[in-house]
Amino acid sequence: MADIKTRIAFIKNCLLQGRMPHAWLFTGGTLDTLVSAAKEVALLLKCENPPLRSDGGYPLEYCNVCSNCLRIQNDNHPDVFWLRPESKMRLISVDAVRNLIKETQMKPLEGGWKVAIIVAADRMHQSAANAFLKTLEEPPPQSVIILLSTEPHRLLETIVSRCQKIDFGEFEYVDVEKYKDFLDGFLNNLYNSRNSILPRYQLLDLIVKKLDQIRKNIEAELTKQSSLKKYEDTEINSGVEEKFEKELKASIEAEYRRQRQELISAIQWLLRDIWLQTLNENLSPLLTFPFFRDKTSKIAKRVSQKEALENLDVIEETQKLLFTNVQESLIFETMLLRIKA
Repeated sequence: MADIKTRIAFIKNCLLQGRMPHAWLFTGGTLDTLVSAAKEVALLLKCENPPLRSDGGYPLEYCNVCSNCLRIQNDNHPDVFWLRPESKMRLISVDAVRNLIKETQMKPLEGGWKVAIIVAADRMHQSAANAFLKTLEEPPPQSVIILLSTEPHRLLETIVSRCQKIDFGEFEYVDVEKYKDFLDGFLNNLYNSRNSILPRYQLLDLIVKKLDQIRKNIEAELTKQSSLKKYEDTEINSGVEEKFEKELKASIEAEYRRQRQELISAIQWLLRDIWLQTLNENLSPLLTFPFFRDKTSKIAKRVSQKEALENLDVIEETQKLLFTNVQESLIFETMLLRIKA
């Protein structure tokens, strides 16, 4: 999910179907990553000689050598507007937003699309955000607005809800073999859960048992390596013993959280495979778990692209909730009841 090409594939698919949203919200990763992704979209929409077009005439690739492509790469194309925070406060002012709105409402100087890119959109002043909201409610024709934010929680919910969101957040690939059996069981229960809630709670039981096994393995391994084990045959001060116990407990909890995150990432990559298969069968080489292709493709045929993408959002929300005081089992129960399959 982290690579730009995979995410841009979703945008290309929107063009392929002639359903290009007027507003996008790119989140996660770094601003540099999001800027690069936004530039990719601008190149795609403004290229003069795209090497590949859809049946409807929409560009699916860009040449990177025409005048438009070169000017976009150099940030000086008259139909591609960049808005960034300014002044010492690093805020986006209402006047800057109004100027952007005015520019996007005018016809493109060189035909085709107009593209407006707002860098660090979460830095919009309250009045600027309110002014911008009106544009999202009545977007100018042949225009695409892209908001970039590494802190989307700071944006108005009314703005977020009017944008098609794509997350470019980074996370590591998982150890495929380590979770293969678990994911196989997860897929089987997920596929069978379409018309029954019971398999969802079987999924919850699967996750709870896996996490319990993970914790027990960690406790056994770290206890074996701890100072308590090292000095078990030696009489030590009670204060020192208490210190060792606290250190062991903290180490177990830290390692448990790390491996729990690894397990959730495995599920996330699995759902990513399903999402990819809702886009295009030709994306199969990008699958993380190709040996599950038959099973993931069956689920992909039952869900829409929007639902498959929303599943990834559910996982991201779950990851955030696990760092709160909400009960772990309740978090996973909510996650599993929300996933579409």
